[in-house]
Amino acid sequence: MDDRVNNVEPDELPVEQEATAAEQNVNILEEIKGLNQKLGDPNYQTYKKSTYWHQQATTMDEVKQESHQKEMIECLQRIEEKLTKIEALLEK
Repeated sequence: MDDRVNNVEPDELPVEQEATAAEQNVNILEEIKGLNQKLGDPNYQTYKKSTYWHQQATTMDEVKQESHQKEMIECLQRIEEKLTKIEALLEK
């Protein structure tokens, strides 16, 4: 006995699904047509400027920037002191 309850062959789509698939294809084509029209318009900006790596974030407080810069300077000074000690040891 062959119990086929929900078996649908790939080529056999119900009428409702065929209608929705056709509507989806039309919607996609309309979207593509609209995008092509927008891209053809010289006033339409496809890209917008973002911040570059060297531009600082506007939300960062100047106080936070100062404290961060001080920490970096102190760290660099410690590195420089250690390098000076290493250099002195190598000269001996």
